[in-house]
Amino acid sequence: MSKILVSFLGTSQQEKTADDYRRYRTANYTFSPKEMYELPFVALALKQHFKIDKMILVGTPKSMWEEVYYSFSGKIDDVYSDLAEFCEKADYKTPANKLPHHEIVENAIGNESKIILVNYGLTPLEIESNSQKIVSIEQYLQNGDELYVDITHSFRSLPLLLMNSLIFLKNASSKNISIKSVSYGMLDVTRELKYTPVVELNSILKMTDWISGASEFLNSGNAYKIVDLIQLNKQKTVADVYAANVLKKFSDTLNMNYIAGIDNLLSDFKRIDFEGMSSYGRLLAEPTIKQIMNKFAKAKTFSQFQFILAEYQLELKHYAAAALCLTEAAISVSTEKHGNDVKDHFMREAAKRAIKGDANQGILDKFFYEYAQKIASEESATDLKMKFRKTFKMLNEVRKEVAHSISNEFNLDSMIGQVKGSMAVLRPIIFFEG
Repeated sequence: MSKILVSFLGTSQQEKTADDYRRYRTANYTFSPKEMYELPFVALALKQHFKIDKMILVGTPKSMWEEVYYSFSGKIDDVYSDLAEFCEKADYKTPANKLPHHEIVENAIGNESKIILVNYGLTPLEIESNSQKIVSIEQYLQNGDELYVDITHSFRSLPLLLMNSLIFLKNASSKNISIKSVSYGMLDVTRELKYTPVVELNSILKMTDWISGASEFLNSGNAYKIVDLIQLNKQKTVADVYAANVLKKFSDTLNMNYIAGIDNLLSDFKRIDFEGMSSYGRLLAEPTIKQIMNKFAKAKTFSQFQFILAEYQLELKHYAAAALCLTEAAISVSTEKHGNDVKDHFMREAAKRAIKGDANQGILDKFFYEYAQKIASEESATDLKMKFRKTFKMLNEVRKEVAHSISNEFNLDSMIGQVKGSMAVLRPIIFFEG
């Protein structure tokens, strides 16, 4: 595991020395009253402050590469002169692959450090190229490496691209990469303060993690990342701990598609004390939890709850769970129309037989007659009942095929299509108020 500094290199302000060499103005980079470094660019100060093992410097062809060479080699020679001449003449048209003495500069920095040349990012094509180059940093990293990021120099768009690309690597790489620090040397206030404070922007990382956790919860139903963030939060409260426990149980229950358990946990959601949560917990957990609660707030009956759960599972692309919930919702609405206890096993079996046509059809006939009259359907009550029966049968077959894979008569696309089609048939029936 190594400490790696990823830093953008700017052009800085230049001044001529007595021997007419181009040099860069130094700044007094300050981490605390007792830790100051008077250096030409902040990466040198960060290297000492964090005890960096390896550096990855990102810059355009016009960046201060000769100063990098001089700072690490201590030499003003032909290499330095070539670099100075090249960088001074470079502009937005200079190809981002033609820095002279590229490897010599990398060797001067030492310890397998790397230079990455990027464009100005003036066009979508250049931005895409820059993004790919920054993501390619992964090839220089080892499992468990710690990244220290500096966004002080260069065009403001490039550090933004760097941050997004590195956050992508952190979340997508298999190398267990962590971003330990984001630093910014505040050159903006140097004249006012007479020194350049180096500030930590780690709150960016915290916010990104929370946003990522909220997005994962909304898109997959998995709250595990939010739960981990709450538990690791040093400012967590009793309300945070309670919310984390409820969220974990909700995700476990949802992934099991345990319908009764989800119904019970929605009541626990209502008992979360959002006002008592820490700032980060409340900022992102509250809107995501309330969004889930609002989905189910429309349910007045158990069949409606099951249907909404099916919609939610379908939204999350949990197709098998959606098929199961829809099948149960159809049985529940039949049970409810018969006036029986929707959670009684024997009553549900009787309602199922009625749907199949294996039991007395009087109740369902009456319901579909009223339903056809109310919606002014061109289809007869019998046609509507048969469509309901056919939909239930098809859903049951899909459910059995997914569970047992016996007939192999279905392909994946047709099964997903049938689940979606079933929703269009069942929704008006389940939410019908006669």
